[in-house]
Amino acid sequence: MPEYPPWSQSKTWFEAGDTLKMLCQKNHRALARARFWSYVIQDGILATKNLLDRLCAVTCLRCVEPCCHRARIWADFSDLVFWRLGGVLPPSGQLFFDKHQGCVYLGETGCVLERAARPWVCTWYLCPEQKKLLRSLGPGWVYTWEDSVKRIKTARQRMVEDFIEVCGRV
Repeated sequence: MPEYPPWSQSKTWFEAGDTLKMLCQKNHRALARARFWSYVIQDGILATKNLLDRLCAVTCLRCVEPCCHRARIWADFSDLVFWRLGGVLPPSGQLFFDKHQGCVYLGETGCVLERAARPWVCTWYLCPEQKKLLRSLGPGWVYTWEDSVKRIKTARQRMVEDFIEVCGRV
């Protein structure tokens, strides 16, 4: 894994966004199937929002070393494509710019980004405490969570494949 995320400078972040915007405008009709998958992803994220908010409210605010502070994760290409195709306002920049700092979007009460504007890893990753809490809610909740993650991962893969199929030949 690279030490620094891609598009970690404001200039490259905006260039990536502008390039995707141009490709999406130029290929609007041809990207219908990829856009469909972005909506499937949004629906999946919305379906898990209440559960994730509940898990985070119980665990994150009490955590002495939040994942958002110590993890070195970032938005990837799939996240950028999802935000552009789904009409989601993306973060104003990458999650961190310095290997010694945590996520710049970590506020006093948790993440300041809307759930759909967060990189996918911020949604699917559950810390050990959250996994424990999820299991305590019962097997139905565990199944619902795992099924949602699986469906969103599949939709993300198909969205990117469709995007590349259309825009890769431009």
